[in-house]
Amino acid sequence: MALKDKKVTIITDQKTPMQNIFGDKIGSVLQKLSEKNGISIITNAKVNSIEGEGRVTSVKLEKENIATDVLIIGTGVEAVT
Repeated sequence: MALKDKKVTIITDQKTPMQNIFGDKIGSVLQKLSEKNGISIITNAKVNSIEGEGRVTSVKLEKENIATDVLIIGTGVEAVT
Protein backbone atom coordinates (compact mmCIF):
# COMPACT_ATOMS: atom_id res chain seq x y z
CA MET A 1 0.00 0.00 0.00
CA ALA A 2 1.40 3.39 -0.96
CA LEU A 3 1.96 6.11 1.61
CA LYS A 4 -0.79 8.19 0.01
CA ASP A 5 -3.23 5.44 1.01
CA LYS A 6 -2.40 5.88 4.72
CA LYS A 7 -4.39 8.07 7.07
CA VAL A 8 -2.17 10.53 8.93
CA THR A 9 -3.23 12.58 11.93
CA ILE A 10 -1.13 15.25 13.63
CA ILE A 11 -2.00 16.14 17.21
CA THR A 12 -0.70 19.38 18.69
CA ASP A 13 -1.39 21.28 21.88
CA GLN A 14 -0.93 24.54 19.99
CA LYS A 15 -3.43 26.67 18.06
CA THR A 16 -1.67 25.85 14.77
CA PRO A 17 1.05 23.32 13.87
CA MET A 18 4.56 24.53 14.74
CA GLN A 19 3.13 27.77 16.15
CA ASN A 20 5.97 28.08 18.65
CA ILE A 21 8.56 28.01 15.83
CA PHE A 22 6.90 29.89 12.96
CA GLY A 23 4.01 31.79 14.57
CA ASP A 24 0.28 31.67 13.89
CA LYS A 25 0.35 32.94 10.31
CA ILE A 26 2.79 30.37 8.93
CA GLY A 27 1.36 27.68 11.22
CA SER A 28 -2.04 28.31 9.64
CA VAL A 29 -0.55 28.05 6.14
CA LEU A 30 1.13 24.75 7.08
CA GLN A 31 -2.16 23.44 8.47
CA LYS A 32 -4.13 24.33 5.35
CA LEU A 33 -1.46 22.83 3.09
CA SER A 34 -1.36 19.62 5.15
CA GLU A 35 -5.14 19.29 5.20
CA LYS A 36 -5.27 19.91 1.45
CA ASN A 37 -2.96 16.90 1.11
CA GLY A 38 -5.17 14.64 3.24
CA ILE A 39 -3.53 15.02 6.66
CA SER A 40 -5.92 15.48 9.60
CA ILE A 41 -4.77 17.97 12.21
CA ILE A 42 -6.14 18.17 15.73
CA THR A 43 -5.16 21.39 17.48
CA ASN A 44 -5.40 22.56 21.10
CA ALA A 45 -5.31 18.93 22.23
CA LYS A 46 -3.51 17.06 24.97
CA VAL A 47 -2.74 13.34 24.85
CA ASN A 48 -4.18 11.73 27.99
CA SER A 49 -2.79 8.26 27.35
CA ILE A 50 -1.34 5.88 24.81
CA GLU A 51 -3.12 2.52 24.80
CA GLY A 52 -2.07 -0.98 23.83
CA GLU A 53 -0.11 -3.99 25.01
CA GLY A 54 3.02 -4.86 23.08
CA ARG A 55 2.08 -2.29 20.43
CA VAL A 56 0.16 0.98 20.32
CA THR A 57 -3.49 0.57 19.40
CA SER A 58 -4.88 4.01 20.20
CA VAL A 59 -4.19 7.49 21.47
CA LYS A 60 -6.68 8.90 23.96
CA LEU A 61 -7.34 12.61 23.94
CA GLU A 62 -9.65 14.47 26.26
CA LYS A 63 -12.61 14.32 23.85
CA GLU A 64 -11.78 11.43 21.50
CA ASN A 65 -9.93 8.19 21.01
CA ILE A 66 -7.86 7.74 17.85
CA ALA A 67 -7.11 4.20 16.64
CA THR A 68 -3.55 3.79 15.37
CA ASP A 69 -1.19 1.27 13.84
CA VAL A 70 1.92 3.44 14.17
CA LEU A 71 2.69 6.29 16.55
CA ILE A 72 5.48 8.80 16.06
CA ILE A 73 6.16 11.19 18.92
CA GLY A 74 7.85 14.51 18.21
CA THR A 75 8.73 16.39 21.37
CA GLY A 76 10.59 19.25 19.69
CA VAL A 77 13.88 20.90 20.40
CA GLU A 78 14.63 24.38 21.60
CA ALA A 79 18.13 25.80 21.40
CA VAL A 80 19.59 27.34 24.52
CA THR A 81 21.24 30.49 23.23
